Amino acid sequence: MPVFELILYIMAVVVLSSFLERFIPRVSVPLVQITMGVIASELPFFPNVTLDPELFMIVIVAPL
Repeated sequence: MPVFELILYIMAVVVLSSFLERFIPRVSVPLVQITMGVIASELPFFPNVTLDPELFMIVIVAPL
């Protein structure tokens, strides 16, 4: 269940950042998303997650 909550929170932050980007056209979408991610990670109800470095390398870095 915590993973499902985390996915929902991340999707909400991405949608909100895309919505905010329309009001701030001079700032690129990735910068808005990074800023929103930093803000969301500091919220008290946002779940605290630790990633295994090997899993991060296989799932995220390898496809890039």
